[in-house]
Amino acid sequence: MQQWYSQEAFQPYTIEREGAEAGAMLIHGFLGSPAETRPLATMLEQRGYDIAAPLIPGMAADFDNIGRVTARSWTDSLREEWDRFAKRYDRRLLIGYSLGGTLALHLAGTVPIPPDLMILLAPFVRIGDRRAAALPVAKHVLHEINFFENDDFSDPRIRDWYAKAMPGLDLDDPAVTYALHHEVGVPTGTIDRLRRLAGHVRRMAPDISVPAVIVQGHHDHVVLPADSRKLAGSLPKLLEYHEIPGDHMLPFSTFETWDDVQHLVDRAVTRYMPGRLATTAT
Repeated sequence: MQQWYSQEAFQPYTIEREGAEAGAMLIHGFLGSPAETRPLATMLEQRGYDIAAPLIPGMAADFDNIGRVTARSWTDSLREEWDRFAKRYDRRLLIGYSLGGTLALHLAGTVPIPPDLMILLAPFVRIGDRRAAALPVAKHVLHEINFFENDDFSDPRIRDWYAKAMPGLDLDDPAVTYALHHEVGVPTGTIDRLRRLAGHVRRMAPDISVPAVIVQGHHDHVVLPADSRKLAGSLPKLLEYHEIPGDHMLPFSTFETWDDVQHLVDRAVTRYMPGRLATTAT
């Protein structure tokens, strides 16, 4: 899988133009990569935004380090990225998906130059599985979890999901299927750090004064709609909350929810980002 993630598509990227006044930072999800943000980045670039899409430490090509990174690694890395980014622009948009939503909330509540608008796609603020409460103890007994180890790669539904989520991944290659079944385990300690970070961000939420829009899939089993509704109720400057048909894969243009997500993000940026952009879509 390291060879797969070493491809350029999964690397962090920036789009910078001289004289640009507005920038958008897009933060991907847990076990994901900046490739998840490309469809939204393309749309925003067409509307005149510069783009910054960092890689969360321990993800994608850095997966070998996932057991060594901490929540502080995530927040410090993203804060450094944001501080450099924010100084370049007069208007700043922050978009976070899943874990990226957690980190976007943390940034919005702690950075000296906050975003003008924050858009959260299925923001991860609580582990939906009740067994997560046992993680502080379980991490000392069960050392890792592989979310893909039971996938049946002969099942057409599973193959269809991979074709949408990871286009180009060859599920007929035994080396690929072996890696998915045996080589992408996530340390339970890392999942516990994610749980604690999410709890910290939930407690921060009532003090985060950045204008926010939330988009949530109604059938999401990773980030539960009930948790996103609670988050929405705690944010003092919530502008819009949208619950749309669909699951967790909101920013992926290959999934059925993409048209709704693209429309809602575009509408939020048009409505709530201050000023006019020097460049407009052609």
